[in-house]
Amino acid sequence: MRKRPAAIPAVPAALLACLLAVLAVLAAARPADASTSPAPARHVVVVGISGLRWSDVSATATPTLWRLAGQGSVGSLVDYAVLPLTCPADAWLTLNAGARAQSDHTDASCGAFPAVTRAGTGAQVAGLPALESYNSQFHNDPDWGLLAGAASCSTAVGPGAALALADRAGHVASYLPSAAAVTAGVLSRCPLTVIDLGNLINSERPAALRQDDAQLARIVADLPPGTTLVVTAPGATIKPPHLQVALVSGAGYAGGLLDASSTRQPGMVVLTDLTPSVLSWLGRSAPASAVGAQITRADRGGLASTVKSLAGRDVAERVWRSTSSCSA
Repeated sequence: MRKRPAAIPAVPAALLACLLAVLAVLAAARPADASTSPAPARHVVVVGISGLRWSDVSATATPTLWRLAGQGSVGSLVDYAVLPLTCPADAWLTLNAGARAQSDHTDASCGAFPAVTRAGTGAQVAGLPALESYNSQFHNDPDWGLLAGAASCSTAVGPGAALALADRAGHVASYLPSAAAVTAGVLSRCPLTVIDLGNLINSERPAALRQDDAQLARIVADLPPGTTLVVTAPGATIKPPHLQVALVSGAGYAGGLLDASSTRQPGMVVLTDLTPSVLSWLGRSAPASAVGAQITRADRGGLASTVKSLAGRDVAERVWRSTSSCSA
Protein backbone atom coordinates (compact mmCIF):
# COMPACT_ATOMS: atom_id res chain seq x y z
CA MET A 1 0.00 0.00 0.00
CA ARG A 2 1.34 3.41 -0.95
CA LYS A 3 1.89 6.01 1.74
CA ARG A 4 -1.22 8.12 2.27
CA PRO A 5 -1.13 11.83 1.50
CA ALA A 6 0.40 13.84 4.31
CA ALA A 7 -2.15 16.62 4.07
CA ILE A 8 -5.62 16.62 2.53
CA PRO A 9 -7.67 19.82 2.28
CA ALA A 10 -10.35 19.82 4.96
CA VAL A 11 -12.90 21.11 2.46
CA PRO A 12 -11.83 19.99 -1.03
CA ALA A 13 -14.74 21.82 -2.63
CA ALA A 14 -13.25 25.17 -1.56
CA LEU A 15 -10.54 25.00 -4.21
CA LEU A 16 -13.09 24.09 -6.85
CA ALA A 17 -15.31 26.98 -5.82
CA CYS A 18 -12.36 29.38 -6.01
CA LEU A 19 -11.39 28.09 -9.45
CA LEU A 20 -14.91 28.49 -10.77
CA ALA A 21 -15.24 32.00 -9.34
CA VAL A 22 -12.16 33.17 -11.22
CA LEU A 23 -13.23 31.39 -14.40
CA ALA A 24 -16.43 33.41 -14.25
CA VAL A 25 -14.30 36.45 -14.98
CA LEU A 26 -12.01 34.73 -17.48
CA ALA A 27 -14.70 32.98 -19.53
CA ALA A 28 -15.29 34.48 -22.93
CA ALA A 29 -18.36 32.41 -23.81
CA ARG A 30 -21.52 34.38 -24.41
CA PRO A 31 -24.44 33.87 -22.01
CA ALA A 32 -26.43 30.73 -22.65
CA ASP A 33 -30.01 30.69 -23.78
CA ALA A 34 -32.45 28.61 -21.77
CA SER A 35 -30.96 25.15 -21.27
CA THR A 36 -32.90 22.05 -22.20
CA SER A 37 -32.99 18.62 -20.54
CA PRO A 38 -33.50 15.87 -23.16
CA ALA A 39 -35.77 12.87 -22.77
CA PRO A 40 -34.27 9.51 -21.70
CA ALA A 41 -32.18 7.60 -24.26
CA ARG A 42 -32.52 3.94 -25.28
CA HIS A 43 -28.77 3.47 -24.85
CA VAL A 44 -26.02 5.47 -23.15
CA VAL A 45 -22.39 4.93 -24.14
CA VAL A 46 -19.65 6.66 -22.14
CA VAL A 47 -16.18 6.75 -23.72
CA GLY A 48 -13.27 7.94 -21.57
CA ILE A 49 -9.90 9.17 -22.88
CA SER A 50 -8.00 10.30 -19.79
CA GLY A 51 -5.99 13.49 -20.29
CA LEU A 52 -7.87 14.60 -23.43
CA ARG A 53 -7.91 18.41 -23.84
CA TRP A 54 -9.57 20.66 -26.39
CA SER A 55 -6.13 21.70 -27.65
CA ASP A 56 -5.78 18.07 -28.86
CA VAL A 57 -8.92 18.23 -31.01
CA SER A 58 -8.87 19.37 -34.63
CA ALA A 59 -10.33 18.41 -37.98
CA THR A 60 -6.99 16.97 -39.11
CA ALA A 61 -5.59 15.34 -35.94
CA THR A 62 -8.86 13.89 -34.60
CA PRO A 63 -11.47 13.87 -37.40
CA THR A 64 -13.94 11.67 -35.51
CA LEU A 65 -13.85 13.84 -32.39
CA TRP A 66 -14.16 16.95 -34.55
CA ARG A 67 -17.20 15.55 -36.34
CA LEU A 68 -18.85 14.54 -33.06
CA ALA A 69 -18.14 17.99 -31.64
CA GLY A 70 -19.85 19.53 -34.65
CA GLN A 71 -22.89 17.28 -34.27
CA GLY A 72 -23.17 17.39 -30.50
CA SER A 73 -22.65 19.72 -27.56
CA VAL A 74 -19.22 20.53 -26.15
CA GLY A 75 -17.78 21.90 -22.94
CA SER A 76 -14.86 21.96 -20.55
CA LEU A 77 -14.67 19.38 -17.77
CA VAL A 78 -13.37 20.46 -14.37
CA ASP A 79 -11.73 17.14 -13.49
CA TYR A 80 -11.51 17.61 -9.72
CA ALA A 81 -11.99 14.75 -7.26
CA VAL A 82 -10.19 15.05 -3.91
CA LEU A 83 -6.69 16.33 -4.70
CA PRO A 84 -5.74 18.80 -7.44
CA LEU A 85 -4.03 15.85 -9.17
CA THR A 86 -7.07 13.82 -10.19
CA CYS A 87 -5.68 10.55 -11.52
CA PRO A 88 -7.66 8.40 -13.96
CA ALA A 89 -8.58 5.91 -11.21
CA ASP A 90 -9.96 8.79 -9.09
CA ALA A 91 -12.19 9.99 -11.91
CA TRP A 92 -13.50 6.52 -12.75
CA LEU A 93 -14.25 5.90 -9.05
CA THR A 94 -16.06 9.25 -8.88
CA LEU A 95 -18.16 8.18 -11.86
CA ASN A 96 -18.92 4.92 -10.01
CA ALA A 97 -20.21 6.62 -6.88
CA GLY A 98 -21.58 10.02 -7.88
CA ALA A 99 -19.36 11.79 -5.33
CA ARG A 100 -15.67 12.66 -5.25
CA ALA A 101 -13.49 9.63 -4.63
CA GLN A 102 -9.80 8.85 -4.77
CA SER A 103 -7.42 5.96 -5.19
CA ASP A 104 -4.43 5.82 -2.84
CA HIS A 105 -1.85 8.38 -4.03
CA THR A 106 -0.30 11.73 -3.18
CA ASP A 107 -0.67 15.07 -4.94
CA ALA A 108 2.73 14.50 -6.56
CA SER A 109 2.03 11.39 -8.62
CA CYS A 110 -0.52 8.68 -9.33
CA GLY A 111 -0.26 5.28 -7.68
CA ALA A 112 -0.80 1.89 -9.25
CA PHE A 113 -4.15 1.47 -11.00
CA PRO A 114 -6.46 -0.83 -8.99
CA ALA A 115 -6.22 -4.39 -10.31
CA VAL A 116 -9.08 -5.71 -12.45
CA THR A 117 -9.33 -9.51 -12.79
CA ARG A 118 -11.51 -11.38 -15.27
CA ALA A 119 -14.21 -13.49 -13.59
CA GLY A 120 -16.25 -15.45 -16.12
CA THR A 121 -17.99 -12.94 -18.39
CA GLY A 122 -17.48 -10.25 -15.76
CA ALA A 123 -14.62 -9.01 -13.63
CA GLN A 124 -13.61 -8.34 -10.04
CA VAL A 125 -12.02 -5.22 -8.58
CA ALA A 126 -10.73 -6.90 -5.42
CA GLY A 127 -9.45 -3.66 -3.92
CA LEU A 128 -12.76 -1.79 -3.97
CA PRO A 129 -13.75 -2.55 -0.35
CA ALA A 130 -10.33 -1.27 0.78
CA LEU A 131 -10.80 1.86 -1.34
CA GLU A 132 -14.18 2.40 0.33
CA SER A 133 -12.47 2.32 3.72
CA TYR A 134 -9.66 4.58 2.48
CA ASN A 135 -12.12 7.18 1.20
CA SER A 136 -13.93 7.47 4.54
CA GLN A 137 -11.32 10.02 5.66
CA PHE A 138 -12.43 12.51 3.00
CA HIS A 139 -16.09 12.69 4.13
CA ASN A 140 -17.47 12.87 0.57
CA ASP A 141 -19.82 9.90 1.17
CA PRO A 142 -19.50 8.08 -2.17
CA ASP A 143 -22.47 5.87 -3.02
CA TRP A 144 -20.43 2.89 -4.25
CA GLY A 145 -22.04 1.01 -7.12
CA LEU A 146 -24.46 3.82 -7.95
CA LEU A 147 -23.67 3.79 -11.67
CA ALA A 148 -23.76 -0.02 -11.83
CA GLY A 149 -27.34 0.04 -10.56
CA ALA A 150 -28.48 2.65 -13.08
CA ALA A 151 -29.45 0.14 -15.77
CA SER A 152 -30.92 -3.35 -16.02
CA CYS A 153 -27.58 -4.44 -17.43
CA SER A 154 -24.31 -2.71 -18.26
CA THR A 155 -21.02 -3.53 -19.95
CA ALA A 156 -17.59 -2.30 -18.89
CA VAL A 157 -14.78 -2.19 -21.46
CA GLY A 158 -11.27 -1.65 -20.13
CA PRO A 159 -9.95 -1.27 -16.57
CA GLY A 160 -11.24 2.26 -15.93
CA ALA A 161 -14.72 1.25 -17.02
CA ALA A 162 -14.56 -1.70 -14.62
CA LEU A 163 -13.92 0.75 -11.76
CA ALA A 164 -16.90 2.80 -12.93
CA LEU A 165 -19.30 -0.16 -13.14
CA ALA A 166 -18.18 -2.25 -10.14
CA ASP A 167 -20.75 -2.82 -7.42
CA ARG A 168 -19.94 -2.25 -3.77
CA ALA A 169 -18.26 -5.67 -3.50
CA GLY A 170 -16.12 -4.92 -6.56
CA HIS A 171 -18.04 -7.22 -8.94
CA VAL A 172 -18.50 -6.16 -12.57
CA ALA A 173 -21.36 -8.02 -14.24
CA SER A 174 -20.12 -7.85 -17.85
CA TYR A 175 -16.53 -7.01 -18.81
CA LEU A 176 -14.33 -6.83 -21.90
CA PRO A 177 -10.64 -6.02 -21.42
CA SER A 178 -10.23 -3.90 -24.55
CA ALA A 179 -12.21 -1.77 -27.00
CA ALA A 180 -10.95 -4.04 -29.77
CA ALA A 181 -13.66 -6.50 -28.69
CA VAL A 182 -16.50 -3.95 -28.95
CA THR A 183 -19.04 -4.78 -31.66
CA ALA A 184 -22.50 -3.57 -32.61
CA GLY A 185 -23.88 -6.51 -30.64
CA VAL A 186 -21.97 -5.49 -27.52
CA LEU A 187 -23.17 -1.88 -27.77
CA SER A 188 -26.83 -2.85 -28.25
CA ARG A 189 -26.96 -5.60 -25.60
CA CYS A 190 -27.32 -3.32 -22.55
CA PRO A 191 -28.73 0.15 -21.94
CA LEU A 192 -25.35 1.30 -20.53
CA THR A 193 -21.86 0.71 -21.91
CA VAL A 194 -18.75 2.36 -20.46
CA ILE A 195 -15.49 2.23 -22.45
CA ASP A 196 -11.99 3.14 -21.28
CA LEU A 197 -9.74 4.02 -24.22
CA GLY A 198 -6.75 4.64 -21.96
CA ASN A 199 -4.62 7.57 -20.85
CA LEU A 200 -2.85 10.13 -23.04
CA ILE A 201 0.84 10.49 -22.13
CA ASN A 202 2.71 13.50 -23.50
CA SER A 203 5.59 11.48 -24.96
CA GLU A 204 3.15 9.34 -26.97
CA ARG A 205 0.36 11.87 -27.46
CA PRO A 206 0.11 12.24 -31.28
CA ALA A 207 0.16 8.49 -31.94
CA ALA A 208 -2.24 7.77 -29.06
CA LEU A 209 -4.66 10.44 -30.29
CA ARG A 210 -4.73 8.90 -33.77
CA GLN A 211 -5.34 5.45 -32.32
CA ASP A 212 -8.08 6.63 -29.96
CA ASP A 213 -9.79 8.60 -32.72
CA ALA A 214 -9.78 5.54 -34.95
CA GLN A 215 -11.19 3.39 -32.13
CA LEU A 216 -13.87 6.00 -31.54
CA ALA A 217 -14.80 6.01 -35.24
CA ARG A 218 -15.39 2.27 -35.13
CA ILE A 219 -17.49 2.56 -31.95
CA VAL A 220 -19.60 5.39 -33.40
CA ALA A 221 -20.27 3.40 -36.57
CA ASP A 222 -21.73 0.57 -34.46
CA LEU A 223 -23.90 2.62 -32.09
CA PRO A 224 -27.52 1.46 -31.96
CA PRO A 225 -30.33 3.91 -32.71
CA GLY A 226 -31.37 6.12 -29.84
CA THR A 227 -27.91 6.32 -28.24
CA THR A 228 -26.64 9.22 -26.20
CA LEU A 229 -22.84 9.20 -26.54
CA VAL A 230 -20.57 10.85 -23.98
CA VAL A 231 -16.88 11.39 -24.72
CA THR A 232 -14.94 12.76 -21.80
CA ALA A 233 -11.56 12.76 -20.05
CA PRO A 234 -11.59 10.95 -16.70
CA GLY A 235 -8.56 12.34 -14.89
CA ALA A 236 -4.94 12.67 -16.01
CA THR A 237 -1.56 11.52 -14.74
CA ILE A 238 0.29 14.82 -15.14
CA LYS A 239 0.28 18.21 -13.48
CA PRO A 240 -0.67 21.01 -13.62
CA PRO A 241 -4.39 20.19 -13.90
CA HIS A 242 -6.09 21.11 -17.16
CA LEU A 243 -9.67 21.71 -18.15
CA GLN A 244 -10.49 18.65 -20.22
CA VAL A 245 -12.93 17.51 -22.88
CA ALA A 246 -16.63 16.91 -22.30
CA LEU A 247 -18.77 16.11 -25.34
CA VAL A 248 -22.34 14.78 -25.57
CA SER A 249 -23.93 13.64 -28.84
CA GLY A 250 -27.50 12.43 -29.12
CA ALA A 251 -31.10 13.56 -29.04
CA GLY A 252 -31.39 17.03 -27.53
CA TYR A 253 -27.68 17.86 -27.81
CA ALA A 254 -27.30 18.94 -31.43
CA GLY A 255 -24.78 21.72 -32.10
CA GLY A 256 -24.69 23.16 -28.61
CA LEU A 257 -22.70 24.13 -25.56
CA LEU A 258 -22.84 22.00 -22.43
CA ASP A 259 -24.31 23.63 -19.35
CA ALA A 260 -24.96 22.65 -15.73
CA SER A 261 -26.30 24.41 -12.65
CA SER A 262 -23.28 23.13 -10.70
CA THR A 263 -21.03 25.73 -12.37
CA ARG A 264 -23.47 28.33 -13.74
CA GLN A 265 -20.84 28.68 -16.49
CA PRO A 266 -21.93 28.13 -20.10
CA GLY A 267 -19.59 25.53 -21.55
CA MET A 268 -18.36 24.15 -18.23
CA VAL A 269 -19.32 21.06 -16.24
CA VAL A 270 -17.69 19.26 -13.32
CA LEU A 271 -16.69 15.62 -12.87
CA THR A 272 -19.51 14.92 -10.43
CA ASP A 273 -22.09 16.01 -13.04
CA LEU A 274 -21.44 12.90 -15.13
CA THR A 275 -23.11 10.28 -12.93
CA PRO A 276 -26.45 12.06 -12.33
CA SER A 277 -26.55 12.91 -16.04
CA VAL A 278 -26.11 9.26 -17.05
CA LEU A 279 -28.83 8.30 -14.57
CA SER A 280 -31.15 10.92 -16.04
CA TRP A 281 -30.50 9.78 -19.63
CA LEU A 282 -31.42 6.26 -18.51
CA GLY A 283 -34.67 7.54 -16.99
CA ARG A 284 -33.47 7.22 -13.40
CA SER A 285 -33.56 9.85 -10.66
CA ALA A 286 -30.28 10.66 -8.96
CA PRO A 287 -30.24 10.06 -5.19
CA ALA A 288 -29.32 12.83 -2.78
CA SER A 289 -25.85 11.30 -2.45
CA ALA A 290 -25.08 12.23 -6.08
CA VAL A 291 -23.77 15.75 -5.63
CA GLY A 292 -23.60 16.83 -9.28
CA ALA A 293 -26.17 18.37 -11.61
CA GLN A 294 -27.80 17.29 -14.87
CA ILE A 295 -25.73 18.25 -17.92
CA THR A 296 -27.94 20.20 -20.31
CA ARG A 297 -27.57 22.00 -23.63
CA ALA A 298 -27.37 25.69 -24.47
CA ASP A 299 -26.76 27.44 -27.79
CA ARG A 300 -23.32 28.23 -29.19
CA GLY A 301 -21.64 29.84 -32.18
CA GLY A 302 -19.50 28.11 -34.81
CA LEU A 303 -17.52 24.99 -33.91
CA ALA A 304 -14.04 26.35 -34.68
CA SER A 305 -14.52 29.47 -32.56
CA THR A 306 -16.11 27.44 -29.76
CA VAL A 307 -13.24 24.95 -29.60
CA LYS A 308 -10.74 27.82 -29.71
CA SER A 309 -12.56 29.46 -26.79
CA LEU A 310 -12.58 26.22 -24.78
CA ALA A 311 -8.85 25.69 -25.37
CA GLY A 312 -8.19 29.32 -24.45
CA ARG A 313 -10.16 28.93 -21.23
CA ASP A 314 -7.80 26.11 -20.23
CA VAL A 315 -4.78 28.34 -20.85
CA ALA A 316 -6.36 31.15 -18.83
CA GLU A 317 -7.11 28.79 -15.94
CA ARG A 318 -3.50 27.55 -15.85
CA VAL A 319 -2.17 31.12 -15.87
CA TRP A 320 -4.48 31.95 -13.00
CA ARG A 321 -3.41 28.86 -11.03
CA SER A 322 0.25 29.82 -11.38
CA THR A 323 -0.37 33.27 -9.89
CA SER A 324 -3.34 32.91 -7.54
CA SER A 325 -3.13 32.40 -3.78
CA CYS A 326 -6.14 30.07 -4.14
CA SER A 327 -4.13 27.48 -6.08
CA ALA A 328 -2.80 24.36 -4.41
